[in-house]
Amino acid sequence: MKIMVADGDPELVAMLSYLLKGHGFDVVRAFDGEQAIKYWRETLPDLVILDVQLSKLNGFEVCRQMRQETNSIVLILTALGCGDDEVYGLEIGADDFLRKPFSPRRLLARINAIARRSYDQCRVGYFRCHGSRGDTGWHKSQTNINGESSASLTHDASRTGAANQHNR
Repeated sequence: MKIMVADGDPELVAMLSYLLKGHGFDVVRAFDGEQAIKYWRETLPDLVILDVQLSKLNGFEVCRQMRQETNSIVLILTALGCGDDEVYGLEIGADDFLRKPFSPRRLLARINAIARRSYDQCRVGYFRCHGSRGDTGWHKSQTNINGESSASLTHDASRTGAANQHNR
């Protein structure tokens, strides 16, 4: 699983990168909102860990832009204490929310829970398929196919070697 860590604190990004790599994840790093969007488009990570207080573009704006293009999995981090921020983040499309400071164990548990919930998804570039729901999508469009065709497509896409299974 490829994870992008986007946070303005270089020490936190280094610590999270070390932690995640130690648990077998590939890591992409970004230090501001513009980098986050740029690297996200270039590398298509499976999950984005996104700080709210990024410079240039804040994390909420980055999440909103990502949601306009794909359904990337987004876990928002924040040091802000207002519960409304969590609600707003979830409303604009974040999949989960974690307050700073947090334990590495809690972060890994959240990542693993997200991976379990999306166990039967695959992706080849911008193409995504979700085996059990029968949803397939290309960029911003989505179509439904029957379960058998979806399962077959998911299986075939994952065998290409280019597909990225979320349960790795």
